[in-house]
Amino acid sequence: MLHLLNKRNRLQAATSNGFTLIELLVVIVILGVLGAVGYQAYINQIGRANEAVAQTAATALAKACAANLVVPEADFSIDDIVDGDRVALTDGANSTCVAAADGTVTPATFTVVAGSGGSQPATRSATVQANGAVVIGDGT
Repeated sequence: MLHLLNKRNRLQAATSNGFTLIELLVVIVILGVLGAVGYQAYINQIGRANEAVAQTAATALAKACAANLVVPEADFSIDDIVDGDRVALTDGANSTCVAAADGTVTPATFTVVAGSGGSQPATRSATVQANGAVVIGDGT
């Protein structure tokens, strides 16, 4: 009896040396589907991160500009506000944050682009109005 069991085990061991081609193809297809879903989620996350960076930079820029209109600083520079590695600042026609000698303020509009070198850049605009109010837009 023991001899028959050993013979059966040897036959099974000789016939099952690995995976079949179908099993390998199924695993490859499953990995491909998971990879495609994961890549799309990654790209969407990059887009959301760029939107957050653009929103933060536009808000910081507009607030610093408005604060400079209230208390002018001699060494105020718009370029120092935003991180040049992640954000590109596109100046509009009126992109100064300095009040005139008589106290009047020319509205200043800035456009901030985050992730411009990547696949999903985000754009936000920051406007400092004549009354000092700050308006953040979607860049359009």
